[in-house]
Amino acid sequence: MNKPLSLALFCLLLPITAHADNPADERRRLLDEGSRQTQQYRESGWLDTEQARGEVEETTAIFR
Repeated sequence: MNKPLSLALFCLLLPITAHADNPADERRRLLDEGSRQTQQYRESGWLDTEQARGEVEETTAIFR
């Protein structure tokens, strides 16, 4: 393989290898975001309503 072609292939594959750990980081980020939103809902009193209980139960059922 000649050098320009090798370099082009390397540049194309670099983003794939750079994001190898990305799923774990993305999961952690989403969990942190969910925790932050839950805290905001708690502070606003939204979680104490009937509507909130229904939506939480719906969402929980989807993820099971």
